[in-house]
Amino acid sequence: MNKVSPLNTTEYETLWPGGQIAVPIFEPARRPAKLDGLTVAFVWDYVFRGDDIFPILQEALTKAYPTMTFVSYDRFGNIFGGDEHGVRAHLPELLLASGVDVVITGVGCCGAFTPAVMRASAAIERAGVPTASLVCQ
Repeated sequence: MNKVSPLNTTEYETLWPGGQIAVPIFEPARRPAKLDGLTVAFVWDYVFRGDDIFPILQEALTKAYPTMTFVSYDRFGNIFGGDEHGVRAHLPELLLASGVDVVITGVGCCGAFTPAVMRASAAIERAGVPTASLVCQ
């Protein structure tokens, strides 16, 4: 809507095009002081190369932290598309039941995949489990 101001100039009302905030701001989960002996879960969007990247990460982390254990992404379900809302809703209980200490979430690379990874990471962080999110430009 436009209107004429007393100075004979036109003023316009605008709306913020970004819309409403989809994820409320919250404090991230507390980070562990050490990694050795922790249980790490991989949570995946089943799209971009997690099946290639997660085994490489697991091998490198096992060399650095020999007592670290891992929970595969297939335990948690697909965080992109389909039933992603249901998968996200059940992540906290599945992580707790699996004894997970930290999560590596991925892999966001272009399009809608990065937001899906970040939504899952936010849900996990709100549940008190720290995450590292794998995304690319």
